[in-house]
Amino acid sequence: MACGAWINFSPKEFALPPFGKKTIAYTINVPKDARGGYYGVLFFEKDAEEMSGKKGLNVVTRVGSLFFLETQDRSKMATLENVTMTLHTVRGSFTNKGNVILIPDGIFYILDEQGLVVDRGEAEKIYLPPAETAEYSMSFSPELPVGRYTMVMTMDLEDGDVMVKEIDFEKMSSAELRVLKTRD
Repeated sequence: MACGAWINFSPKEFALPPFGKKTIAYTINVPKDARGGYYGVLFFEKDAEEMSGKKGLNVVTRVGSLFFLETQDRSKMATLENVTMTLHTVRGSFTNKGNVILIPDGIFYILDEQGLVVDRGEAEKIYLPPAETAEYSMSFSPELPVGRYTMVMTMDLEDGDVMVKEIDFEKMSSAELRVLKTRD
């Protein structure tokens, strides 16, 4: 949800010389009934009137400052469902079940049948608004021998909130993988 109407800043206009600096003061008036996450961006750009009347190529420079506001009752929860494996990648539907934007930081490790770590890695970053779903994937070594394994995926949802998923799978050949069981 947008929070632009809650933010006031000063000064509204200013000139900034090359390599210059300027402090911008701002206040945020959050309504008492606000719940969850609210987001906005404050753009700084060159005055369009300065550009008018000039010939040739005009480049408009715009820089944004992001605002991520989260209330105390924020909820960071997620699910990973529809888990599949192809070649050396595990995929699933990652759904934001909370009321704030999630940018999970995912890692995994793979255990063999003796409980030894045989591979580890990281997931790609995703940006997921509340109630949205995105495909989530983690790639592991194609050199994994034929056998049964458990992948433990940990998604850091920030602020101490974590989601963990365990996936038991079997590698039957160099190209054939089968999910046996998933656990939260």
